[in-house]
Amino acid sequence: MIDQDERLVSPCISVCELEPQSGFCLGCWRTRDEIAVWRDCAISEQRAILARMHVRRKAAKAAAMAD
Repeated sequence: MIDQDERLVSPCISVCELEPQSGFCLGCWRTRDEIAVWRDCAISEQRAILARMHVRRKAAKAAAMAD
């Protein structure tokens, strides 16, 4: 089990709605699987999840601006 002090704060912003096509949460941009494992994964994996969600958010903003 991971010590509470060795984890990052969840990126959840309480806007929990999965977009049907992409499967990403519209609030935090994580997948259902990433949300499910967040509490129990190592800090290195949490950082990897954060990096992926930032890329997704940036891509979504760019796509929205292109429309």
